[in-house]
Amino acid sequence: MNYNLNKTLIDNVLSRIPAHINPINYLADILDLSKESVYRRIREEVPFTLEDIYILSTELSISIDEIIYSSGDKNLNSRPVLFEYRSNSISNPEQLFFGIFSMYETGLDNLGNKETEVIIAANHLMIFTTIHLDHLFRFYYYKWVQQFHLMPLKFRLGDIEIPEKITALREKIKSNGIFIGDNIFILDKNFIKNSLIEIQYYYKRKLISDEEILSIQADLSNFVDMLEGIAKEKIKSSNFSSQIYIPSFRVESSGLYARYGDQEECHFWIYSGTHIASKDRKVCQTYKTWLTSFKKYSSLITGCNETLQTAFIDRQRSYVSNITNKDFSYE
Repeated sequence: MNYNLNKTLIDNVLSRIPAHINPINYLADILDLSKESVYRRIREEVPFTLEDIYILSTELSISIDEIIYSSGDKNLNSRPVLFEYRSNSISNPEQLFFGIFSMYETGLDNLGNKETEVIIAANHLMIFTTIHLDHLFRFYYYKWVQQFHLMPLKFRLGDIEIPEKITALREKIKSNGIFIGDNIFILDKNFIKNSLIEIQYYYKRKLISDEEILSIQADLSNFVDMLEGIAKEKIKSSNFSSQIYIPSFRVESSGLYARYGDQEECHFWIYSGTHIASKDRKVCQTYKTWLTSFKKYSSLITGCNETLQTAFIDRQRSYVSNITNKDFSYE
């Protein structure tokens, strides 16, 4: 195999394996090789076979085009635009959920100790924003399993059991912090309401108990408190800063742009969990340009504009306080 191709493949493989997993053991397992055979491939003494590459691309969502077009002097204008679908299979929702959070942890590792820029546009709560909120996290995991499993019609939130490995990974992410660097949040005025519509669907079907809905309500109140803290610049640290913008029109879809060091990536959420991602610089720059332009139609509320700041926070609190007595799906 061409030296540049082989090195690029190895770099991509190692970067995709979550930090808490031993790469040699992992590769030996999925490739059905001895550890020594894996070491020889990593040391570039023996090239990966075509079968190896097929397995790696499937298991780690590595695009073969990405390897080829990032390994030589290719015409950038003629190369394909590369995307990754960060969900290989929906046959095992528990494993898929764990895989997404493993990738999120790896992303945080990439951000650490580097100059970082993150821009997020959101029209509803995303799973990773519930890391510190026990009942909301439980609900989103329940919703995930409900969507991807053929569950009984009366499968309730109280019936869900979160696997120990997901709980352990969540605790690890919590201890490291879910945001790093300079962050810009562009939040739809109704993004809490959009999340409540999902929660109320299960509550109206009596799959969430009265006690559970009150616990979820308390978590949502804590989340709004956090937003207020960011807006009033009360939540700051040496490795985290943030600004909240409220757009004049709705955020059509949630997405994220991130730059860490000289690397860039962007994520487009299809729905609350799985998403499409790209590290293609042209795609990332295009999406960053769009997100940045969005700010022209938005108002900054962090540390300023107390009238809009108060109106936005009060609106979110009103949604949360009415979770059990107002049907937002018809509003």
